[in-house]
Amino acid sequence: MSSAERRIETERLVLRHWRDADLDGFAAMNADPEVMRFIGDGHVQDRAEAASLLDRIRRGWTEHGFGRWAVQRRSDGVFAGFCGVGFLKSFPEVADEPEIGWRLPRALWGAGYATEAAIASRDDFFRTTAYDHLISLSQPGNVMSERIMAKLGMRRVEDVRHPTIGALVHRHRLDRADWKPA
Repeated sequence: MSSAERRIETERLVLRHWRDADLDGFAAMNADPEVMRFIGDGHVQDRAEAASLLDRIRRGWTEHGFGRWAVQRRSDGVFAGFCGVGFLKSFPEVADEPEIGWRLPRALWGAGYATEAAIASRDDFFRTTAYDHLISLSQPGNVMSERIMAKLGMRRVEDVRHPTIGALVHRHRLDRADWKPA
């Protein structure tokens, strides 16, 4: 199976490569102020900005052989956001470290989908790459994401200054040696 055909199926989700039709759901999610509250400076994206970000996410797969998956619900095929591993090129202090992240439409929050997708992404990443660790970043107050990081086995290791907003963000880390597959 080629990398473009790879997918992950969990009990309730499908993590797959992006399709052009995903832009509608992606743009709507990124236009929601509550979804974007803890992303950078909280800026909501218009459709053009969302399309540009989606292009960068898709290029990440080509450049690295892994990336952020499009997530959909198995039961009805509804777009359920994204989850996976990439590099934060705009954040020099951590730009060379693989970072796991997720973003879901607000209507799907609280159902455990982000945790389910993150565990599947983490396990796939460690099974298919030779990297020795993963990081994840959270802004102070983003309790929901920090709970997911804890469920992934990550620990908060330091605070780093965000390059565009100037605020400190929490850097969490999971070493391969501490990884316990689901």
